[in-house]
Amino acid sequence: MTPDGRPVGRRAFLWTAALGGIAALLGEWLPRWWVTAAAITAPFRIPDAAQLAVGSALSFTVPGTTAPAILVRRAADEFVAFDQRCPHLGCPVQWSPQRGRFECPCHQAVFDGVLGGVVSGPPRRGLRRIAVEQRGDEVWALHAARDGEAERSL
Repeated sequence: MTPDGRPVGRRAFLWTAALGGIAALLGEWLPRWWVTAAAITAPFRIPDAAQLAVGSALSFTVPGTTAPAILVRRAADEFVAFDQRCPHLGCPVQWSPQRGRFECPCHQAVFDGVLGGVVSGPPRRGLRRIAVEQRGDEVWALHAARDGEAERSL
């Protein structure tokens, strides 16, 4: 029924259904083009990483981009880093130290805290990993995974 009480015609119903389906598909596919991998052209030092407590996370930006990334200190000598944007819609994921995993507040997606793979939620691929290396008291980002190299569902 329309707001004024008339029945909805078949043609209007089919157009509305078709447009709704197209919008749903675009909502799933378009983010894949605008959530692109952070391009790391040269290794760089991640500031303040040495002061990071075990189990804590530090957000940083890849130089020359606006791409947010996140570094987690898993143990005294173990660091992992990922592109902080959820591969589903690009929302920033948050580190949950109590659960040891990454969580996306937009659609409740959950990612593994070690590999970045999808544990649950709508994303079809995991977080893009950023290779890091500890050099003395400093942590350096070396390169980011290219599209297709992200961890798949666990």
